[in-house]
Amino acid sequence: MKIAVVGQPGRWSTERLTAALRAHGAEAHVVDLAACSLRLPDPRVFHRERALEDFDGAVVKKLGDTADGWGVQERVNMLRQLESSGISVLSPPDRLGLAVNRYRMTCELARAGLPAARRARTRWPRPTRWPTRAIPCRRSAASWR
Repeated sequence: MKIAVVGQPGRWSTERLTAALRAHGAEAHVVDLAACSLRLPDPRVFHRERALEDFDGAVVKKLGDTADGWGVQERVNMLRQLESSGISVLSPPDRLGLAVNRYRMTCELARAGLPAARRARTRWPRPTRWPTRAIPCRRSAASWR
C-alpha cells in the first residue's frame, strides 16, 4: 500500500508517522502541500513535478501554518483536488477546512449545543489602528453551512 503523509518534511511528528507506516508495511512518502501544484485541466495534483496518482491514500498530519488563512484554504483545496482524483484523504478536506476556521468552528459547536466560548474574537485588518471587537455567535445562522 502506498500512502502519502501530508505534512512538513523534516518535522519530528511527520517523520515519526511516516516511519510508523513503513514499519507496518506501507510505502509511505512525505508530501509537502506547499510544494504541490495543479496543471489544469489535468485533474492530477503534482508534487515537485511528479504526479500524485499512484497513491492508495493520503493521511493529513499538518496543513502548514494555519495563521495564513488564504494559504490554508489553498492547501485544503489542493486536498479536495487530490480526493477528486481518486485518492482517499484522511481527514476529509471539508472537515479540515472547517476545523482551521476557529470562528466558524466555535459557532458550529455552539449550534450543536456543545460547550463553546460565548463570543468569538476577531481583529480588523490593521490591528494597530483598529480595536479588537467581539462578535456573538448565533445558533440559527443557517447561512454558515
